[in-house]
Amino acid sequence: MPFTRRSLFKLSASVALTAIAVDSSVLEPNSPKLVELTLPIKRLPAAWDGFRIAQLSDFHYDEDFSVVPLRKAVEVINTVKPDLIVLTGDFVTAPLFVSRRKKADEFVSRRNKAADLIDPCAQLLTKLKARLGLYACLGNHDASTDPDRIFNTLQSHNITVLRNHSVPFEKEGKRLWLAGVDDVINGSPDLDITLQTAHTLYSNEAHILEMLPEVDLLIGAVLVPGARAPKLISREMLRVMKPGSVFVDIAIDQGGCAETSRPTTHHDTIFEEEEVTHYCVANMPAAYSRTSTQALTNVTHRYVETLADHGVPGAFRRDPNLLGGLNLANGKVTHRAVADAHGMEYTDPKAMFGI
Repeated sequence: MPFTRRSLFKLSASVALTAIAVDSSVLEPNSPKLVELTLPIKRLPAAWDGFRIAQLSDFHYDEDFSVVPLRKAVEVINTVKPDLIVLTGDFVTAPLFVSRRKKADEFVSRRNKAADLIDPCAQLLTKLKARLGLYACLGNHDASTDPDRIFNTLQSHNITVLRNHSVPFEKEGKRLWLAGVDDVINGSPDLDITLQTAHTLYSNEAHILEMLPEVDLLIGAVLVPGARAPKLISREMLRVMKPGSVFVDIAIDQGGCAETSRPTTHHDTIFEEEEVTHYCVANMPAAYSRTSTQALTNVTHRYVETLADHGVPGAFRRDPNLLGGLNLANGKVTHRAVADAHGMEYTDPKAMFGI
């Protein structure tokens, strides 16, 4: 076998509630379907070759409709004898389409009633069997009801919930990590906390050179405010990477952090240098322009309001943090890094505006 592999079994263990509301005659709730996928992972240690993971998701447990299909799903999963089972959220269903005229306490009551269903759902899921156990993460419906209760109930049924947490599995001295973050819509996801238990290396040239021959993906993310990104990755360093590996330069908007980087577009995204595929798209967030604009606006709108309410000098005096975003004023360069990058004279904006 040229590449190591693992098998992933993905099973739809429930019926979509929206479909039931439309036309229950089109559903086959008693016939869950098993889909088998083989995922080639080039750097997966030989000790983990053939590792089987079973995934079940979107249970939306309901006392009337869920019991039979979930029992069937448990039977099907147990017949394939997976090494590990992952349960990827939405154990319950959050109340939908709540009128604004309804009282807040009525909404809370409906939300709590939905969370009540986690206990019978967890009891059925404990029938699942895997050599390394059951692991779960929360979905947006779970996070919208009572996430702490759902977390604690699953934990009490020996289902480990990975909520911004990661765990290692070891076999023949080789580790495989499983990580889970909190729900990205209604939870508090934190990838830094999730991966803090994973093995990390201090970022320096020696460690980069040590890892480059083994990595499949290299991501460059360097930011020096107001200045060009330093060239941390040389052409010679790329030559030690495996042919067909990928380099993503997130610092391309600041000139890129590799000697081989050059800007590409969302229409012509990649190029190859030293047999390494380069992805150096300028303004990467533009791929999701609406979402990225909303995220940016959520952070910057208060500064815009301050400028509109108090004018430029008044806004700077009211919130000196705004000066960090000022590059030019009155024909002068007021950002030290910009002045240094272009060999120009720097003018202190605080002195300019009497702050």
